[in-house]
Amino acid sequence: MNVIGLDLSTKATHHAVALNSPNKELVSRQVTSTEEDLQALLDDVEEQTPPEEEIHVVMEATGLTWYLPALFFQNQGCKVYKIQAQRAKAFRDYMSKHTKTDSIDADCLARFRFVEPRSLDEICFWDSEHFGLKQLLKQREDFQEDIIRYKNRLRALMDGMIPQANGLTNRLVSKKKFWEVIPKLLNLSWVKQMGRKRFHNYVRRRDGDLTADEIDNHDACMEALRLHQENCADFDELHDQAQRYLEMIEFAEKKVDELTREIEEKVRVVDPDQSLQTLYGVGLLTAAYMEAYLSPIRRFDNLNKVHAWLGWMPKTLDSGQFESKGLGMSKAGPPGVRKQLYLATDTARQYDPQIAECYYRQMVEKGNPHTKALIAAGSKMLSRIVRVMRTGEPYELRDCQDNPVDAQTARSLARNKWKVPEKIRKRLRKKKAS
Repeated sequence: MNVIGLDLSTKATHHAVALNSPNKELVSRQVTSTEEDLQALLDDVEEQTPPEEEIHVVMEATGLTWYLPALFFQNQGCKVYKIQAQRAKAFRDYMSKHTKTDSIDADCLARFRFVEPRSLDEICFWDSEHFGLKQLLKQREDFQEDIIRYKNRLRALMDGMIPQANGLTNRLVSKKKFWEVIPKLLNLSWVKQMGRKRFHNYVRRRDGDLTADEIDNHDACMEALRLHQENCADFDELHDQAQRYLEMIEFAEKKVDELTREIEEKVRVVDPDQSLQTLYGVGLLTAAYMEAYLSPIRRFDNLNKVHAWLGWMPKTLDSGQFESKGLGMSKAGPPGVRKQLYLATDTARQYDPQIAECYYRQMVEKGNPHTKALIAAGSKMLSRIVRVMRTGEPYELRDCQDNPVDAQTARSLARNKWKVPEKIRKRLRKKKAS
């Protein structure tokens, strides 16, 4: 078996090293992402490869730089693998403690195929619809991260300027109808001019559900104004800064809505029967993640490989007779898929008796908290998703004796027979000491 290690670069040339054993180098050369260069590399390796042997290619997932080289080598009949960046770095650190070069990187990637082949993920190319769906999901995640970042900056700005605001900051930022209040609130001179009564009425008109403490923030604003003293901040600039953050949040939210609609259209194309959505807890967005990241499902030989790829399994630590228990998940795969699986499981436990039973036993019999119980139940949920993707058949609700049941009976069992008592929830819920 000959292995090509391809160290990819986004701006410079790639470096390729081909080995036919961990210690014998066949080829070492610079290449670019052109058909001519890649074909020349493959020809050099094929000259030294017996006809009955396969050529394997190993590369890191560097942005989308890997896509075209991987597509070329797969079309030429090679097996192409991606290695996780953390594993590649750890192996590089071991192989070259004080040095990092493109040659060493490519050599390490090629050696990894001989040393730890189980840690490599074979690349299987999906059709254009699945590829487009995955890119839409990634872009949606980027805009969601922007929203979180801008909201956190806005909270930090308000907490810094008005530290005694009685928790009003979170309420203002989280509800869009309050957004026009935020820039005005940061203009402390404006708050002073309004006076206590007019200020309270102004805030109350935005939401009648505000508590008295949340409304009564005039004193907090005046205390903050007194602390500025002579070194008075530019309140007009604070007003404009907050306004810009709100405009960026609004823009990102509109993009998220647009992308969500496009994702929904793509899902109807890649899963016209909508079989995944017959699973309780799996909506359009969860189905989109599963189709985009798990397809084609045939690349996983068994369910354990899906768990390992996704990182939905505990880390292992054992030596001799020692074996550590209770370690966290490996979290090796895409975090977006794990998040959707977690949320889907939390919904499914309220409708699916078998999921509800697993969740119940984890909390009541094993004493695990909510999150840990959901992760255990998520393994069952993942097995259902994989089965539906393999067969294309809609999911059928069953009771704990594996008898088919209708939706009403299933919900009754999940909400009554397998309901975790509130007393146990309170005991297992982690609380900060008062």
